[in-house]
Amino acid sequence: VILACVADVPRPLRQALQHAERSGVPVQIWIHAPEEEAGSFDSWGCPLPEVWTQCPIHISDAQIRITANPARLAGETCRMIARTAEGATPDVALGVCDPDMNVALDAALREYGWGLHNPEGKPFAGTGVMDLLRHLRQALEEKGAARPVFCLARSSLLCASLGIGNQQYCCAALDKIQQKFLPESEDYLLSRLKEFYPAALPSIQAILAWRNRMAEPGTLGERLMEWFPALANAYGPETEAMEMLHSCLSGLIRLQQRSTAFSRPETALQLLMKCLQPLRVKNRRKAHAVLDSLGWMEVHFRPEKHLILTGLNEGTVPEGGVSDQFMPEELREALGIDSFNRKKARDSFLLTALLHSREREGSLTIILSRTSSKNDPLTPSSLLMRCPDAELPHRVEQLFREISDPPAPLPYQRGSWYLQPAEGWKAATDIGAMAPGYKNPWKEKGLAFSPSVLKRFLACPMRFWMREALHMNEEEFLPDKEDMAVNELGTMLHDVLECFCREHAALKDGMEAAALQDAITEILEQTFRKQYGPTPLMPLLLQKRSMEQRLSVYAVQHLQDLQEGWSCIAFEHQVEDWSLGGFPMKFRIDRIDRHADGRIRVIDYKTGAAASCERKHLETIGRPDALSLLSPALRPYTKRQKNGRLAHARWKDLQLPVYVLWAAEAYGGHPSAAYYALPANPLDIGISAWDTLHDPMPGYEECALDSARAWTVELMKLLHEGRGLITAEELGWNPPSYDVFKDLMASRRESLQDLLGLNLTP
Repeated sequence: VILACVADVPRPLRQALQHAERSGVPVQIWIHAPEEEAGSFDSWGCPLPEVWTQCPIHISDAQIRITANPARLAGETCRMIARTAEGATPDVALGVCDPDMNVALDAALREYGWGLHNPEGKPFAGTGVMDLLRHLRQALEEKGAARPVFCLARSSLLCASLGIGNQQYCCAALDKIQQKFLPESEDYLLSRLKEFYPAALPSIQAILAWRNRMAEPGTLGERLMEWFPALANAYGPETEAMEMLHSCLSGLIRLQQRSTAFSRPETALQLLMKCLQPLRVKNRRKAHAVLDSLGWMEVHFRPEKHLILTGLNEGTVPEGGVSDQFMPEELREALGIDSFNRKKARDSFLLTALLHSREREGSLTIILSRTSSKNDPLTPSSLLMRCPDAELPHRVEQLFREISDPPAPLPYQRGSWYLQPAEGWKAATDIGAMAPGYKNPWKEKGLAFSPSVLKRFLACPMRFWMREALHMNEEEFLPDKEDMAVNELGTMLHDVLECFCREHAALKDGMEAAALQDAITEILEQTFRKQYGPTPLMPLLLQKRSMEQRLSVYAVQHLQDLQEGWSCIAFEHQVEDWSLGGFPMKFRIDRIDRHADGRIRVIDYKTGAAASCERKHLETIGRPDALSLLSPALRPYTKRQKNGRLAHARWKDLQLPVYVLWAAEAYGGHPSAAYYALPANPLDIGISAWDTLHDPMPGYEECALDSARAWTVELMKLLHEGRGLITAEELGWNPPSYDVFKDLMASRRESLQDLLGLNLTP
């Protein structure tokens, strides 16, 4: 028997080898170390604690790299592998001392076109079966609530096992119901589905019927076993996880037959999950997996020239370090079992051996993360501070210095591949050349323009075209919500105000503020109940109370407007078949008022604390000459600031000027424009008029409305021709506050061309 390069020989193995030797079997111990180091090992080849826990470990500063978090650690690891590979298969071994880093490493390696294989397998707790059991437990504990229904419907395993073929449609329907109605109860959810998405109702009812079968007392094991064949068929060919589940289910059935302690399905399910939690499922190597995730005790046997160690943290290497009051170090040493000193000596030797093995050829790099995946702080291994005393202050400073996140690599810099168009990089002049498959709806279909489209284009022309060409928008990223979003609250206020103003459009005899307040509150109550049902969530009730307060103040001010001679002549007025500069436009105006003297004003409701109309539409710019990059025909609008100085401004919204331009044609004269603000603070509720829209500044012929008309026509021309491939940053404008393309815009234009499908060659 040859025991070679084993730095830690457990006591049972020692006894077995001693027995073999007494029986006449020769036993040899081979140690991976120079001959002169023989005195620092015991007779079993294990490092002596009194030597190896004190000896220095010679690591250079260049071999240690510190990152902020696991994601940055994974990115740095990928960059190192890419530089080491140089276009060929990487001759690299990856040691993952802390398994917590595996998720970030696997995600980063996949992004680079590689992959990570964990020989230890994946925990059963991370399988879709375990997720489904968690959702079932929630559904059993919260029966009657709407939230568990969403979770169960998102389980692909459950839907496949029940023969549900329209899962994607059902989930989309549930998301839309959640976004619009925020149902709290299961019954209200089903009623909304029946009304708006009846095709999804049978599938959801099948899921609920499955849940109800599992809820029968004392039969959870039997019911799950009845369902097991369908689950195994849906799970696929990887049968090991199914075998583990089948074994645990068999045990649960026997337990429920013999005892009533686990008759409650919630209790039985909790026991089942406890049994499955620690199990691990071996996974086969995937085709994309380039590297193995090697543990600390495995990495020493790999022959690759280059070695990267990640997660070398205290508590992981050396393992432990926390004193156990029932098994103190002294007792462990006396009994000859694992002790922290022995582990520390073993790990000191192993790290030293790794350093020496790649001293002449290859490299060893240690990459550390300051935090775990749960954002808990991590401490570098004490082995890294086993340097000579003179170097210790510098080493401590290196390990604990402040760090800044390096910028993420651009797409064409990732991995060992590079992107280059066949004809070289080109700057497209229109969206048709940049994205050949894109069909411009304003040019090819004659789609009408709207102020909202112009506003999105003015936020950033390039981002606008990215959303259009990639068919992406913010609404596709639906967050979990428990109350109305700002736009939904605004929509409800619009509906209430429209109904109220239709009934009280003009001054009538006997009108009183209290009666109008009661009327608008009753309209809100009916609208709210129709939308969210009889038992809405508490956050919704708080929002309803806020709307009551706002509308109560509005009713009083509405009466004052009527008494001053104003009357409402149009509500939610839809404008169609109207053109400006030869381009069709389509929009909806919240309200149009007429004064007794014939004046017309267009009103747009704002649910927030609205700034002045001019500030919402115009933005001061420092580089007016940059407008020519977007279009030579665009001219800045000159306005006077509060300090009296003149400033150049650009239009960031054209909503009210477009409304006024239409109203001037429809009603004649010089209509005015105004915001009607309905913020949460009742003191800020009221009308903010734009009185200077028609008035040119002294010494200037062009008024704000004329400038807005010219900008509107030119922007529609740019959209019609598909031009304007330039970012807000290049124009010197403030970029949008919410941006799904933020990271993309921070990179170079080549990555956009790659994304939009230009002909790229590796």
